[in-house]
Amino acid sequence: MKNEQWLTDDHHAVNRKIQEVLDFIENGYMDTDKFSDIESGLKKHIFFEETVLFPSLDKGDLRTHQLMEGLKMEHAALWKLMEIINKEIEEEKFIKTEKSLSEMLLILKTHNENEERNIYNKIEENSKVDTFNIENMQLPSDFICEKLRNRYIKK
Repeated sequence: MKNEQWLTDDHHAVNRKIQEVLDFIENGYMDTDKFSDIESGLKKHIFFEETVLFPSLDKGDLRTHQLMEGLKMEHAALWKLMEIINKEIEEEKFIKTEKSLSEMLLILKTHNENEERNIYNKIEENSKVDTFNIENMQLPSDFICEKLRNRYIKK
């Protein structure tokens, strides 16, 4: 129950922070520090799910496996949107940032619901996952979400 709650709370925090950045943009300002916080938190969340949670729960149930594959595709879409925003931050031209953040929120709405209803409820069954210390986990600097990894390594 510990990590199920942590992940669910993290979903709410990320959504709230994205909305805060969108509110800043509406007032003509881009909060790059808050976006950086969103990005590092979201990537850490994805790292935990793809390297600890999903492999631990992928034990032959076809429905769960297919759901996790879809969730990984959504991770890749979120990753690409973060890249678009980072490019705009680098160039200090925020043409697609608002649309990209809005798309992230739209993806996260159904993504989070799917995880919370169909994946996180299985955590308690796996004590290794439930006792894993997510907060102290370090995101490797070279981590790339699974569905983009091969594409980026080949470049």
